[in-house]
Amino acid sequence: AVLHKLERFAIHSLALSSLLSGLSSRTAEEAVINAFMEARKTTPAVLYLPQLELWWENAHTQLRVLLLMLVADLPSNLPILLLATSHASSDELDTRVVGLFGKEVYDLGLPTPSDRRNFFSQLVEDVLHFILRKHDKTKKLECFPELTRVPKKAREPSEAELQAQADSEEHALRCLRMCLRDVCNRILYEKCFSPLHFPVEKDNRDYHSIIKNPMDVSTLLERVDNKQYLTLSAFLQDLELIPVNAKVYHGNDYKGSRIVSKANALRDAAHGM
Repeated sequence: AVLHKLERFAIHSLALSSLLSGLSSRTAEEAVINAFMEARKTTPAVLYLPQLELWWENAHTQLRVLLLMLVADLPSNLPILLLATSHASSDELDTRVVGLFGKEVYDLGLPTPSDRRNFFSQLVEDVLHFILRKHDKTKKLECFPELTRVPKKAREPSEAELQAQADSEEHALRCLRMCLRDVCNRILYEKCFSPLHFPVEKDNRDYHSIIKNPMDVSTLLERVDNKQYLTLSAFLQDLELIPVNAKVYHGNDYKGSRIVSKANALRDAAHGM
């Protein structure tokens, strides 16, 4: 019940089961030290030591001395509560461990039959009252008329919000251009893609009579610099024209197969960047 009231505070357990099962500590001593360190970091905090009589009985001498020293080193003004429970009375416990709590030791006796009756009688009355209300079909619920909802008015964005949105969009486009520009420049540095770096000369009437929408890497870079790409998909569509045009122009020609292969490799390299 006390821990339930203190659940909004950080609670660190010093139970033997917690100390021996901790994966982050090699020994019980390290686990105890870690618990005290975490309690200091997360103040106000609670150090909870259940079944104190069993803990003290089964802990070895070094672990007992460590607990006494760590508690003694806690500053008096530090908001840390050391809470322990024991099935044995304070007279049956070791005087050293009882001394940790000073005068703050409370012996609670077992509830009497009268205490149990008073506690459970209220619960029984509440349950019966709930059941009777649920099955009382004669009682009608009072119906209230449904109120008309006030329609929500759409709020116009302020100038500051519009400006912030515009700045955010411009920043996103700027980052996109930087990325696409880097892709184009890296491809331009690759000599193996040199046949695809620049446009086919206009004198090549045969090529331009077949390919109606030519594309190359330098044209892609020029469009990036001119802010023509507002989305990544638009850039990828133009990039796809390079292998498509190579396949259309060269077809199944053996000599042109190398250009088609380089165009496909260029597309894959750009996607990989």
